[in-house]
Amino acid sequence: MAHVIEYPAGTDVRGEDITVRQVISYGTVIYRQFVTPSWPRQLRMHIVAPNEKGPHPAIIYFTGGSFMRSNFFNFTQQRTALAQAGFVTASAEYSTVPHPFPALMEDAKAAVAYLRAHAAELYIDPDRIVAVGDSAGGLITQLLVTTSGTDRFVPATIAAADTRVTAGVSLFGVSYLAPQQLIAAARAQSNLDLAGPAAQFPAALAAMPPSLAAIARGFLQGTDEPRTNEDTLRAALEASAMYHVHAGEPPLYLLHGGEDSLVPPAQSVDMYAAGLEVGADVRLRILPGAEHGTVDWYQPGVIRELVEWCAAQTGWDTAYDPAHAPERIR
Repeated sequence: MAHVIEYPAGTDVRGEDITVRQVISYGTVIYRQFVTPSWPRQLRMHIVAPNEKGPHPAIIYFTGGSFMRSNFFNFTQQRTALAQAGFVTASAEYSTVPHPFPALMEDAKAAVAYLRAHAAELYIDPDRIVAVGDSAGGLITQLLVTTSGTDRFVPATIAAADTRVTAGVSLFGVSYLAPQQLIAAARAQSNLDLAGPAAQFPAALAAMPPSLAAIARGFLQGTDEPRTNEDTLRAALEASAMYHVHAGEPPLYLLHGGEDSLVPPAQSVDMYAAGLEVGADVRLRILPGAEHGTVDWYQPGVIRELVEWCAAQTGWDTAYDPAHAPERIR
C-alpha cells in the first residue's frame, strides 16, 4: 500500500524512466597468489557487474602500463558501460617487470580460469568470456585469442580448456616484438635455429620506436637474471601474436589511433593483414587523430561500438526491460 504524503508547496515531485541496469561492485578479489620466500605476492581482480542474477557473458579486462605497472582500476568508463550492458566485467592485475615474459600471460590464463571456476557465484556463462585490453593489455588480449584453448602459457595447475576465450578486443595493443621476417621464417618451419638470428635482436630493438624498444628489452630479457640474446629472441617470438595467428581462432577486433607515437598503428595493421592471410576472423578500425590512450578512447561512440561488438560475439541482448528484469543479487 502506497503511503499518502502531502509534500510542501514547491516540492519537485517527479518520477524517472528506468532505462539502464544498476551496476554493483564485488570489490577486489585475489585470483592468484605466489607463496615464496623471495617474492610473495597476490594478484587482484576488480569486478563490476549488473545487479541481476545470470548467467551473463563476462569481460576479462587487462589495462595497459608499459609492462611496468598494472593499473587494473583504469578504464572505468568502458568497464561500467559494459556492466550496464549486462556483462560481468573483471579487470585483472598481472605481473610486470622485473618478472619477464611469459609471466603476465600465465597470469592472464589463470584469470580466465578463475572466472570459469567461479562462474556460478559470479552469475557468469563460462562459455561466453571476451578478453579486452589496451596497450600492454592489448598484447595480452591478442595472445589469449591466438593461443586460446592451447597449452601455451597455461600454468601447470590449470587445464588449457579452462583458458579459452570467446573473442578479443585489442585497443592500441602490441602485436609483435620480433622482426617480421623472423616471424615469417619461424611460422614456415617448426624447429627454427635461433643461434644465428639471435644476434639480430639488438638490431630489431633499434628499429623500434625508442620508447617501445626500452620497454621490450626489460619485458623480454628480464632484469634479475637477463636472458641471452638467443633466449630473448625466442621470447620475442612467443610474445608476438602475429607468430601464433591461425585460422579458426576466436574473433579479434583491433582498434588503433592513427597518431599513436608509442605503439605505432602499423602493429595493428600488420596483425590485421596476417589474420586475413590465414583466414582468421579479424577486424580493424583506425581512429585517425587518436594518440595512445588519449581522450578519443573515452568517447560514447567508441565505447558503444566496443559494447555492441562484444554483445554480437556472445549473442547477448543488451536491451534492458525493467518489467522483466532478472532477480536482483542484492
